[in-house]
Amino acid sequence: MTRHASALLIAVLMSCSVLPGAEPPRELRLHAIYVTNQDRPPRPDHQGRLHRIMVDVQAFYRDEMERNEYGPMTFPLDQDEKGRVRTHLVKLPWDFDPKTPFRTRRMTPEIAKVLKADG
Repeated sequence: MTRHASALLIAVLMSCSVLPGAEPPRELRLHAIYVTNQDRPPRPDHQGRLHRIMVDVQAFYRDEMERNEYGPMTFPLDQDEKGRVRTHLVKLPWDFDPKTPFRTRRMTPEIAKVLKADG
């Protein structure tokens, strides 16, 4: 997609959110989810590691948007009151089995339960 087409698409999407009678836009945040099996404990300092990774990715997006002349735009992260990335821990109700194929469809209900419980 060319830069002109990308800018046009962004302009159209932004204009859709300010149409008369349209609902006010929700404030969206990127949620960090750490998924593990019931027989595997989370890695030590998983919250700190995920915080550092997500802040780094957020800065990369901001810098690249600015480099491509869109301004310093990035995505907001779901953060706690201390400014740390909030990590939602999902423990799947089955043990790890390397022979079982990876299926996100199987994990989605468990992730949805945790996100709903965490608010």
